[in-house]
Amino acid sequence: MRSDRGAAAVTTLLRRWHARHAAAHPLPLGTHAYWQQAYAATDRGRAPSEWFLEAAAAADEVCTAHRLHGSGGETGALRALHVGCGTSHLGAALADAYGPRLARVVNTDFSAAALATLEAELAGRAEQEYLLSDMSSEGCALPQADLVVDKGTLDAVVFAGAPSTANFLCAVRDCMAPGAVYVHFTEEPPDYRTEVIEAAFDAERWRIATATVEDDDSVPNTYFRYSVWRREDVS
Repeated sequence: MRSDRGAAAVTTLLRRWHARHAAAHPLPLGTHAYWQQAYAATDRGRAPSEWFLEAAAAADEVCTAHRLHGSGGETGALRALHVGCGTSHLGAALADAYGPRLARVVNTDFSAAALATLEAELAGRAEQEYLLSDMSSEGCALPQADLVVDKGTLDAVVFAGAPSTANFLCAVRDCMAPGAVYVHFTEEPPDYRTEVIEAAFDAERWRIATATVEDDDSVPNTYFRYSVWRREDVS
């Protein structure tokens, strides 16, 4: 069986993308300090639950992507992983959308402050779990999941550089159970984002589909939903 690219090989591919695109956007979004400051305040109003795309709308899109491309968790024990969750309520929205089919949602982030806030806000939701982890670090191990959901996290990680981006994508890939789908929401169109995803999810072993998502906010915005799943004919 062919093996997936390791983090070093993915990093090499991503350096080309970063050289063309990331340097043109000098933002601090890839630094831990930026997000720690955003979430450390005790005043909840300083850090919104949803930076873009409301949780319920995103959950509906995840259900669509899973129905089209996934096969994991058919026995009623779906395991979801919300990566870079921050203080988003997407995990709760996923549980509401799937009902008893979903066994648990693991919300993971490197910010302890964000996880503490989220856990307090979702108190009483027994299906929600919280995991402190830094997916931009080499060798980050995550629990196996049938759904891996990322609402804007990769958007921030790319600004941390090619090695951090490679570590993040490899961690996502390696935690995907058979039949799993990785669903990524972003403002970035395929011309920018597909190459980044393909660095870790090569076309010989994985499929990638893109769909547009219209946000019904007071100011309408268009986002993109990327779905990644294994090719069934890999041997």
